Amino acid sequence: MPWDIPHGRTVNDLLWEASERAQHTFDLSSVYDWQLEACRAILEKRDCILSAPTGGGKTLAFYLPLLAFCDPTTENASNQPITLIVSPLVELMNQQANDLNEKGIPAVALCGDNLRDKGLTSYHHLIELSHGSKTW
Repeated sequence: MPWDIPHGRTVNDLLWEASERAQHTFDLSSVYDWQLEACRAILEKRDCILSAPTGGGKTLAFYLPLLAFCDPTTENASNQPITLIVSPLVELMNQQANDLNEKGIPAVALCGDNLRDKGLTSYHHLIELSHGSKTW
């Protein structure tokens, strides 16, 4: 997590915002306590390993720290952090990035094909592409 906790804010403030945004963005009734604990560890820059069954909510646990800093309802996407999806499963990566983009959260799935197809040459080029178009 490259962002520091803003001055005057606490980890608990960010956890509350992340939970509220997740519930609104993904139409959830609640967020599990273990997901918030994973978010807390990440916000506190501690290592975090989750073990849960397929469909158990691991992905959301790792979206929560982003949602602490990213407001999908804002019109100014250029000030939003970018979500970089990393996974050994290319199709899963692409689907997650597309799902986030549809929710107003700038996200990019990087794999060899995307790098070649988009001609990415730098981190700045990645930022321009992710904020310039909602899908890849």
